[in-house]
Amino acid sequence: IIPLGEAETVAFVSYPALYPLNDYIFSESLVVSAGKTATLSDGAKYRSVKIEGSGKLRINSGEMWVGDLQIESGAKIEFVSPGSQTILHVNGSFIWRGTIQNSDSFNESIARGFKLIQHSANRMYVDDRFMGAIFAPYSHVVLGQSHKLFYGSVVANSISVHQYATIRFVKFNPTVLYYSIAF
Repeated sequence: IIPLGEAETVAFVSYPALYPLNDYIFSESLVVSAGKTATLSDGAKYRSVKIEGSGKLRINSGEMWVGDLQIESGAKIEFVSPGSQTILHVNGSFIWRGTIQNSDSFNESIARGFKLIQHSANRMYVDDRFMGAIFAPYSHVVLGQSHKLFYGSVVANSISVHQYATIRFVKFNPTVLYYSIAF
């Protein structure tokens, strides 16, 4: 993070190619109304996801794809397996105003396991506490308009960090689960 009033020259960085998500056909949209709960599971694909105020989104570990993502103020997000690899691909508008429910005791664990990849050049608004890695090489990311503490990292074309906002760096490094197999 560059403090206000200071400038820094950054060398050009080449990013790995992001496959455009419009090559996939997402026919279904998901709207979670107030008081309702929905779950994003490994392999889920939606044209759009909207979580209304007091709606709840449970996010399982795995890899999911959505076009537009809108999480309204008052909406709740719960990570089912904090720290496990959870990758969410977005290819469209992005507004994150919801609150992560299980964040009080798992801040760094959630951030270590969650990666959000924005495939489009749409501006991203992260207005509430976010935990995870944001990889958005073509987008402008706006952090901290209302909530001022974030855990994780951001790689973006450009970033606006609002006054008094803090990013606590947490590397994307998901927990690996080991299984014992008895013979």
